[in-house]
Amino acid sequence: MRMEDEQPGGSTRLPWTDRTPVSQDQFHPHEVLWTPEKVERFWDYASAHQAGDFFSEKHARDIASRLISAASPTSVVDIGCGTGPLVAEFVRRGVKATGVDSSPGALDVARQRAPNATFHLGSVASLPITDGTMDSATLIETVEHLDDETMFAALAEVKRVLRTGGMLLVTTPNNETLDESRRQCPDCGAEFHLYQHVRTWTAQSLRVTLQRSGLTPVSIRATRLLENVSGPERIVRRAYYRFRRQAPRLVALARA
Repeated sequence: MRMEDEQPGGSTRLPWTDRTPVSQDQFHPHEVLWTPEKVERFWDYASAHQAGDFFSEKHARDIASRLISAASPTSVVDIGCGTGPLVAEFVRRGVKATGVDSSPGALDVARQRAPNATFHLGSVASLPITDGTMDSATLIETVEHLDDETMFAALAEVKRVLRTGGMLLVTTPNNETLDESRRQCPDCGAEFHLYQHVRTWTAQSLRVTLQRSGLTPVSIRATRLLENVSGPERIVRRAYYRFRRQAPRLVALARA
């Protein structure tokens, strides 16, 4: 898609300027209340315009390697799978993979990129999966989007669908300062986190939450996950991340 169109006299017109503007008298600063409908709209738009920036899109190989090394699963469900990069990576490695997401637009893309996988439209708090049928599950950059009620419902669903001893892998920003990524809409005044995060996690708070949900933490570490590269470039990237002092993610493994 072109980002701008040429106009007479050499001026340019951005493609979204054709849309009906919001009246200035509607502007008032306010916090976004994230309803399921708003979350769906947010991620449908992101899937259509920014999918290349999704965390799983850039780090699927490293994430898949870590889970396979820890659990050697034959089946996995990626909860909040987005456009399916991690599901596709598991399929490539011979793991029977299922993806669940609440965004129809994201799932349309996911089904095209991983036609041999199974995808379901559903909520993290109500997974359309039979009890005890999965060896493993992933929650990649998901838990920072959930309030307490949805969080504990989601972890209860993880425990339900995993076989006894099944492994959950979680990634999330480590002790994120939410205000650093806060934005305000200049039209209506809505204020929200750039990536729709609503909470921050530390290793301790994540450990306690997993334990309260009946899951047994195996490890929770601050980790700089590598982008989808291989060989010598992995060494170069790791050194680069350290030089730039890139903030590590929390990577947690827990058993059902």
